[in-house]
Amino acid sequence: MRRFLFLAMLVLILVLAACGNKKDNSDGGSGGGNNNTATTTIPTDQPTATSIPAITNPTLPPAATIDVSNPNGNTTSSGAVTSQPSPQPTRGGGSTLPPTWTPSSGVAATAITPSAIPPTVIQPTIGRLEICINFAPDYTRNVDQHIVSTDLTIYWFPVDGEGITYVVELYNVAGVVVYSTEIPETQVTFAADLFPTRGTYYWNVRAKQNGVDVPCGAIDNEIFVNG
Repeated sequence: MRRFLFLAMLVLILVLAACGNKKDNSDGGSGGGNNNTATTTIPTDQPTATSIPAITNPTLPPAATIDVSNPNGNTTSSGAVTSQPSPQPTRGGGSTLPPTWTPSSGVAATAITPSAIPPTVIQPTIGRLEICINFAPDYTRNVDQHIVSTDLTIYWFPVDGEGITYVVELYNVAGVVVYSTEIPETQVTFAADLFPTRGTYYWNVRAKQNGVDVPCGAIDNEIFVNG
């Protein structure tokens, strides 16, 4: 930069010197005459303008293209790199399931059908002997509605066995035994005077075999006496 300024000042000095010499010659040649035309020189300290080259953008390479038909993932003829999609991994890796079983020749496949429902078998009541299965009141012939001061007959089904007798008891409205008997029959008649008032009476029957209580339990029923 300093060198450039030095050269510019040198050129300016030379130009001024040349202009001074020319003026002196002009004045001497004319014999001191007047010259109306004056030449004005404008000094400049700016360097000569030079051409500045235009800036151009560099040329970019062509865009890369993916060639899915190239299995090796190599570059194409234009130089662009192609990519190959990786194969999808398989899930699991275990052995495949065995084929469906089919019967061998000579063995006929039969359909399984549910077996028929067996008939219902009435089992004896738990805690009772087989001879006690039928021992129960005869609800078909018995009545639970009765009239004051009227005879009443009750019925029951027998205990299956030899030497069976029955102990029959009648309770009044206060729960007191007003009648008790032991008979071999399966029915008994209560006298009218056993029902003097209205209210709820009830009776029960126990079975004996050869004078020993049979573990059949007692059977009973209520009697509603009205006026």
